[in-house]
Amino acid sequence: MNDLITQLTKAERLLLDTTLRSNNPFEGRDHALRLHADVLMALNQAIPKETVENAVDWYPVEYQRLTLSAETLQAIDQAFAGGSAFRNEPVTAEHVRQAREFMQQHYEFDASAVKVNISQVLQTESVEGFFMPCGISDGAVFLPSEFCSPVELIVHELGHAMHTTIRRQRQPTDYRFWMNRFQIESEMCAFHAQFSYLLKHGNRVQFYVALGALLTKVSELLCLRALSEEMSLADFKTWLPVQAYRDTGAWQALLDMYGGMNPTHPNSEQNTAVAVREYPKGMGLALALKLIDEPEGLVAFMKEDSAAMPILSKLNEAFPRHNNLVSLDDINDVIHQISARMQA
Repeated sequence: MNDLITQLTKAERLLLDTTLRSNNPFEGRDHALRLHADVLMALNQAIPKETVENAVDWYPVEYQRLTLSAETLQAIDQAFAGGSAFRNEPVTAEHVRQAREFMQQHYEFDASAVKVNISQVLQTESVEGFFMPCGISDGAVFLPSEFCSPVELIVHELGHAMHTTIRRQRQPTDYRFWMNRFQIESEMCAFHAQFSYLLKHGNRVQFYVALGALLTKVSELLCLRALSEEMSLADFKTWLPVQAYRDTGAWQALLDMYGGMNPTHPNSEQNTAVAVREYPKGMGLALALKLIDEPEGLVAFMKEDSAAMPILSKLNEAFPRHNNLVSLDDINDVIHQISARMQA
């Protein structure tokens, strides 16, 4: 198994080095994956073929009920309509310093060793920044040249780095931690860092703009649920969770998303595959909000994060004071409570 870890680490180094040499890391990462596809294919064949259980078995089925209320959707809509939160500024070394300082103070995580690459290109439509792992602690964060909230973005990506580093340090021989298959846990840690930073240094508008990520993931989940039940578009429009979207800018976007996943759409398979891959991130974000006041618990979670345990078991061990982690039904109340604590 140690030989497999060595191979996985070499593959990560190959991908990272190729991306670092690119003038545009947002394109360079995809180029690296294509360039070294043969290496990755051979590596995938070397990984033990374990029984693949249904993903739902690894998180409570109640998490699939995650929805947003009309009040939450309208607050997100109003934040985006304002436009003031979208004025880009250059990303600088000072922003990186502030983000590292926050991670140290809030989680006692030394992020000084995490490489941060500020590119000379703007973000893409789908990628703001990203973290690439490499071994236990040699990964790197990639950032655009400009962003509307640089420290917030960097803290999010350092949250990914923190999760990867702590988990691999504790369980360095578990090859499953060298594979990107644990979206809920990873995103919970990254979003916990991001929203903890906003709670301390941001304002209410920035908070609701950041919740745009949750809106997208919940929308994907709703579409997948409806399609699994073979809902018609007419029934979808009258479905109670969807009705909450009416009178917001997200209404038409949701209908377009649903149409794009419908089997009659030419890109249905591709669009559905993206949604299946992405929607668990929303569950991670919701959990981060529910646990926002427990940084010590988050660190405990990362230290004991085992690939062999369902997420609810890990959450109950790390956050023993919480007895309502089996569902996300209270997320709109949680959002309202956090919003009330933030600066206007």
